[in-house]
Amino acid sequence: MQKIIANVNKDRKEELWTLVKEAHRKFDSFLSEDKDIVLLERRPEYQLKAAEALLRTINPSQNYCYRIPCSLEDDNEGSYDEIKICYFPTYDGITEGALECLVSRLKKRKNIIEKLARIKAIKGSLISPNCQGRLAVEDTNAFKMLTQTEEACYFLLDLITNQDYPFHKVGEDNWLAEGKENGYRALHGTFHWKNGMPAMNDLTIKIHFTTIDYHDNNENGSAAHGDYEEQKMASPHNLDGYQVIIIEGDKLVRPQIIPTPYTDYVLIPGEVPEFIKRLPPLDVSLEESSKSFLLSI
Repeated sequence: MQKIIANVNKDRKEELWTLVKEAHRKFDSFLSEDKDIVLLERRPEYQLKAAEALLRTINPSQNYCYRIPCSLEDDNEGSYDEIKICYFPTYDGITEGALECLVSRLKKRKNIIEKLARIKAIKGSLISPNCQGRLAVEDTNAFKMLTQTEEACYFLLDLITNQDYPFHKVGEDNWLAEGKENGYRALHGTFHWKNGMPAMNDLTIKIHFTTIDYHDNNENGSAAHGDYEEQKMASPHNLDGYQVIIIEGDKLVRPQIIPTPYTDYVLIPGEVPEFIKRLPPLDVSLEESSKSFLLSI
């Protein structure tokens, strides 16, 4: 029997599957009958709302933050494949100085496919160990919390974990104290965001807590993520037996078939959200944006 694995809650999975079947009937027939289905919803709007909820959770009295894009990559198809935004919070409360910057990152589509292939090759299953029945790619919606000290990393993790609402921790990995062999150092937490909103409830988010100095080495030094990914994908992987469908909107539009070395996946594109259109240019400085991009949280 054909299985459907998704990165969303049960009700949302049924809604997305209905949209996919309608697209299959109205446009080119693209669904495979002999493969299990991977449904992955990837929405910039969810990422924005999760970022704002995290900032409110860390410091409920916080009123404003600066929001600056550090990477926006247009895929020339009317949407964005790379969306990375930095939040520089203002403070008025007990967490002053703990969080220097929140980096919000929506995972690239090709990186999602690569990770699915790697998980299948290593573990043989695409189901998350942290939540049975959900997709094992847990960092589609990811964040980095950059601090000055290791102590602040643990403080922030505990602060978010000990809140009854809205973030429920389902997994943790500690590479902060000693680090990995390649020098990577960070504290990882996996959470389900219990926000009560039908489409987004129980959204899985991944948070990396690290210091500014460690972050520089993780991104540009011996632990540079790009080099690390290339090493992990050195052996041939594939997604045989699965059909991957990435959904980025709620409208019934013609799907696109995107080839990759691991599989040809189906993309149901969405529109560019208004908040992305209103972001300042990538080369804007914090000082230049201070008036028009100091945002209410």
